[in-house]
Amino acid sequence: MFKMKLKISLVTLILIGLGCSKEDSVTSNNGLGFVQNHYNPNVSIQENLDSNVIFLEVLAANPIDSFYGIYYQGGLIFHIDSVNTLGYIVSENIVGSQMRWKLDTLTITGANDTTIGGGKYNTDLIVNTFGSGNYAASVCNGLMLNGYPDWYLPTYNALSAIHSNLVNGPVLTGADYYWSSEECDAVQAKCWSPNFPWPSECLNKSLAQYRLVATRTFDF
Repeated sequence: MFKMKLKISLVTLILIGLGCSKEDSVTSNNGLGFVQNHYNPNVSIQENLDSNVIFLEVLAANPIDSFYGIYYQGGLIFHIDSVNTLGYIVSENIVGSQMRWKLDTLTITGANDTTIGGGKYNTDLIVNTFGSGNYAASVCNGLMLNGYPDWYLPTYNALSAIHSNLVNGPVLTGADYYWSSEECDAVQAKCWSPNFPWPSECLNKSLAQYRLVATRTFDF
């Protein structure tokens, strides 16, 4: 404990000697040659994240909704779960159009997780059932986008959150329809559109052809 207090005191003295306040952005060395940047309140959230400041450190200093639309780890942040320390990202643009939900089969996959991050579970089930191919879940699952390989087809609730939280975002605009990863039954799956509510958002999996966005999860 004494050594820890001494270390903190030394850092404070160094900052004072450099003419820095505690609120200024500083760097620290972990002893392995890696320099860690710290939060700087004088620049934007985007600039802090681009400078590799630890996400949790930036989050502690700003309201959650100020992160929505920020570019991070391959896409745009659209939801933050501070309880489970998970963040959710959507691709900046559509990743497919005129896509079917599945190949021609009446197989039920069991893809029915409705949570915002449940698209990963659903996508894995769908791809494990049908294999690779030119259909919604497989296209998202096979993406290598901006250096990240772990994309998946979002749930209906995730698509709703994207639309709500990225008001000025480049995706989910206009009157287009987007597939979710949720299955309704052997014939139908859920799609999402700004035009809803419809009598039903469940449409034919193998006939209807809609747009795709991809999502991914990060922890912090």
